[in-house]
Amino acid sequence: MPIEYEMKYLYDVAVDAISKYSEDHTAAYWFINIEDHVLRGILQNDQYMLSCFKPYQITVMKELIHRNMWIKWSEKEERPVLSSDPIYKIRGFDDSKPIPSGAD
Repeated sequence: MPIEYEMKYLYDVAVDAISKYSEDHTAAYWFINIEDHVLRGILQNDQYMLSCFKPYQITVMKELIHRNMWIKWSEKEERPVLSSDPIYKIRGFDDSKPIPSGAD
């Protein structure tokens, strides 16, 4: 399967899963920052979060994470899009190490 079709499949499954989760928990198609909430739950293997999705949806979302991609709401396009920004925000910040010359 060409990469474009793979990414389209991953995108479609993840968007459907996140929008269903949003509708079930907030009664909105795409609640503000719901994608970040789901991403953290998947990365932390939150049992409640995992129980809200079907196994194939979890597999797809973990595959997107593995590819350093995630779903992000685009105000410009007024729809969810694939982006590496949410992954970078979560993986790019590590508060376990002291900040050199940081004010305490």
